Amino acid sequence: MTIKFIGEKGISERPLVKELVDIIKERPEDFLCIARIFSMYPNNQIIDDTEIKNQIRRNFKLAFLSYDRAEILTVVMLEIYKSRKFHDIRAEILENIAYAFGPVTKGLQYTKCYIEPKIEVKGYTVGESDKKCDLVFYQEDLSPMEFIECKTNISNVIPWNKPFEEMSKTHRDKISYLNNAYIYLKENYCKPKIYFACYNEDFENEIKNLHDNLGYTFIGLLSPTEIIDGKHS
Repeated sequence: MTIKFIGEKGISERPLVKELVDIIKERPEDFLCIARIFSMYPNNQIIDDTEIKNQIRRNFKLAFLSYDRAEILTVVMLEIYKSRKFHDIRAEILENIAYAFGPVTKGLQYTKCYIEPKIEVKGYTVGESDKKCDLVFYQEDLSPMEFIECKTNISNVIPWNKPFEEMSKTHRDKISYLNNAYIYLKENYCKPKIYFACYNEDFENEIKNLHDNLGYTFIGLLSPTEIIDGKHS
């Protein structure tokens, strides 16, 4: 039974997103500094232009960026923070970076990356839900797929101190979808790799809750470092 991917979307073509991602591709380690800024300042409405400019410059200086490169990145970052679409842009940058540097599983091969696809097998919806995953890296039906769901702040999705039933329904539904997809693919094709990617570098408590308390040991969390390194086993 052949796996079908339906309703494929394209990656974001928003100019500011493309511009920043293209700059990051030139020197991927700079994404770590940019992710730190997006993590520290997740809202452009509660910080004035002067403060965010100073913090952007400070973070680039601490990352030992050359003056010219820091200036180029500062201009783009300030445009992003001034945009009325800031939250959309911030989320799309994470997705585009995961798309550009994925898959993260060491040795995993792929021929196609599907964006928010509906996955079907002979009319059966894999995941048993209308939920979808941001990125699905695919090679062939009997090879492992890699699912990457992008969330700018993993603490909002997987609180460190809440049981499953007290989490947001939206987030519960997404985890249930990924769980169902994992079980079906493992039993009928090949065990997939499943991750949440985020801007957080430190999520020890969240992953402890996800694995030890909620029992979803097959879901991994990806920090910015892990997204660009792609060294998961």
